[in-house]
Amino acid sequence: MILDDLIAFETVALTPNLDMVEYCVARLEAVGADIRLTHSDDGTRANVFATIGPGGDGGIVLSGHSDVVPVHPADWTTPPFEASHREGRVHGRGSADMKGFIACVFALLPGLADLELARPLHVALTFDEEDGFHGAPVLFDDLVRNGPRPAAAIIGEPTGMQVIGAHKGCYEYTTTITGLNGHSSEPATAVSAVHYATRWIAGLMALGPDLVDRAPADSPYSPAHTTTNVGTIVGGQGRCVVAAECSFEWEMRPVQASDVAFVKDSMAAVEERLLAEMRVVHPEASIETERVCEVDGLVMDE
Repeated sequence: MILDDLIAFETVALTPNLDMVEYCVARLEAVGADIRLTHSDDGTRANVFATIGPGGDGGIVLSGHSDVVPVHPADWTTPPFEASHREGRVHGRGSADMKGFIACVFALLPGLADLELARPLHVALTFDEEDGFHGAPVLFDDLVRNGPRPAAAIIGEPTGMQVIGAHKGCYEYTTTITGLNGHSSEPATAVSAVHYATRWIAGLMALGPDLVDRAPADSPYSPAHTTTNVGTIVGGQGRCVVAAECSFEWEMRPVQASDVAFVKDSMAAVEERLLAEMRVVHPEASIETERVCEVDGLVMDE
């Protein structure tokens, strides 16, 4: 089965995907598709854009991503990168999100290629969708420069077979707090990055009720408001050492652009207060936020 083949490729986000790309290209070449690849800066990952039917602008894109989220094998009862067929279902990393869709597209392509298509049919497969959306902008830039410009896209994310015409934005960041290490017996002579990280995160979480109140009355989403989340936090050496550095990954899913400005302005005020305290002890203390991605939401035209 095509899906079995696709699951077997260990295309975890931010890791090479060229073996799966080679497999996909072979299937697309077999139906006479016009194929173009675009690559990550280090050349280890590639997007695929292929067209069958007439060339030029217009047509529909069947869009998917080749990468999957990381796995912890201990959480699995079967090997995650080996398709397991049970009770009419296929289990394996990416079986739903979203190699199942890609397999369906490849299964239908021979029949579609035999049709006298009036408009082009495109297939787009991007890399790193699950961590930073690094592949899609590379593909978009190439399409803007070199064409074609499709008219519409069907994105095969798992939606329970419901048509979804809009989605929230996805803004992802890594914030690093740098303090001053010291011994836990003398905390006043040090600046705990972990302690200040907890206060920064508390400030972010405190915005929750305001974000609920800011939700548009006609918001199509569930929940209706912009949400935030801190996913990971790393810092410190041991119980008796005041941590000099702490880093955490966080995101927001905005429903409107004004919420982005609200969160950023609010957290800038929190940072100003925290840094004023930190720099009394350690003038070089810092709070720095790296933007991983800022992807605006998709709003369906009325």
